[in-house]
Amino acid sequence: MVTIIQFLLMLGIPALLMYAEKRVKLVEWVGPVILCYLTGMLAATLPIWTPDAGLANLMSGISAILAIPLVLFSTNLQAWKRLAGKTLLSFGLCLVAALLATYAAYQLIGFQMEEGKELAGMTVGVYTGGTVNLNIIAKILGTSPELIGKANLADLLVSSVYLLLLFTVMQRIALLFLPAFQKLKGEDGGTEQQELPLPKGLLGWAKALLLGAVVGGGSLGLGELAGMFISFGDPKDQQMMTYTIALLAVTLVALGLSNKVKIRNLPGTFQLGEYFLLVFCVAIGLMIDVRELADLDKIADLLAFMAIAIYGAIVLHFVLARFFKIDADTVIITSVAAVFSPVFVPPIARVMKNKEIIASGMTTGVIGFVLGSFLGLGLWGLL
Repeated sequence: MVTIIQFLLMLGIPALLMYAEKRVKLVEWVGPVILCYLTGMLAATLPIWTPDAGLANLMSGISAILAIPLVLFSTNLQAWKRLAGKTLLSFGLCLVAALLATYAAYQLIGFQMEEGKELAGMTVGVYTGGTVNLNIIAKILGTSPELIGKANLADLLVSSVYLLLLFTVMQRIALLFLPAFQKLKGEDGGTEQQELPLPKGLLGWAKALLLGAVVGGGSLGLGELAGMFISFGDPKDQQMMTYTIALLAVTLVALGLSNKVKIRNLPGTFQLGEYFLLVFCVAIGLMIDVRELADLDKIADLLAFMAIAIYGAIVLHFVLARFFKIDADTVIITSVAAVFSPVFVPPIARVMKNKEIIASGMTTGVIGFVLGSFLGLGLWGLL
């Protein structure tokens, strides 16, 4: 029964909110992304049931692997070229900021910790490419399982605050001191397709879903195949590595296919991709257990270390961006790609109502996956 309710929640709430967005002012004002995220968190705290974390994790993975190609199919890479320079500059500043802030955290707190050097390397990895880099670095350095578990929990708690800001007021704050994103006249990030209303949209959505499933499923299969030849730690870490390979593959393949005009203009792909993004947000919300906040004393030092690292990196990144006159949306989306991985790029772009920057976030997210581990190991070696 719990499984059925959870399925209905994850699949039904996004559809309901997408329908209500253009009809209910409150939903339009708050935004379906925020409401889906909060609905999942609220549902997870209800005392009358315990959500299946495994099912939520599975649905978050499936929805992401479907949403990413569907959203990226409509990307106009030729139009994106004008953004590439500032995008790469912003991401480079983000990497520099992460290295400097983590080094500062080590000098302030980390040097007193038993595995402080290893934690510094892991922290650089997670804030330049995502959680997978934290675990890769930890395995390479032979970090204790206890520190790995605590570091992942501290990262979840500290970064969740930033994620909440991104879903709500971060763009408004950034616009106080950074220039606004400038769109070219008649340009919308290459999203040239029309939205499909029911019932005429069913055939278009079916075609879009089939294409997205082929690309997403094929990439997932590639990840599984690679996992057969790459042995990496325990089953959870192996699964994370396999999924990362699949994520890299689906991003690159979808961006490549977007060069074909017929695919880029295929009606319904972005609309359907947005739906799966909302499914992803509900699933992520269901996996957040706010009751873990009761045990903060056990990881107080880790929380302080990571808070200095992540918020120091964010502030420094935005200050440097101000100096180089980079627009607010580009700074935010490259920060999202570095701190949270490419999966969170489309939902945040939707919150900012800017489809044009999705390609920026996805491409820099892929770069972060590749560079994150090397940067983390480099800082560890330096220390």
